[in-house]
Amino acid sequence: MNTVTCHGHTIRMLNISGTLWIAAPDALRALGVDIARKGASVHLQKLPRTEVRLVTSSQYPDLFAGRRGNPRMNLVTEQGLALLREQSGKFCVG
Repeated sequence: MNTVTCHGHTIRMLNISGTLWIAAPDALRALGVDIARKGASVHLQKLPRTEVRLVTSSQYPDLFAGRRGNPRMNLVTEQGLALLREQSGKFCVG
């Protein structure tokens, strides 16, 4: 697992079978999307299913290290992240 910082938010990423997957909650927070009430999944419904993947803490424990709560998390591909950025109008540079 790797991390980057964008707009003051840490974004977790991991490579699964050669594809970069990004923690959707982290990406959405960095884009200024409020996920506190409805969670991340409601904001991912418009993305193609090929760009979203649901994982569990038992599959990728490092992704969930130090976090409590829901043992499931949505991940998005780089293309999925690009679509989310287009929707929000906010871009992370570096």
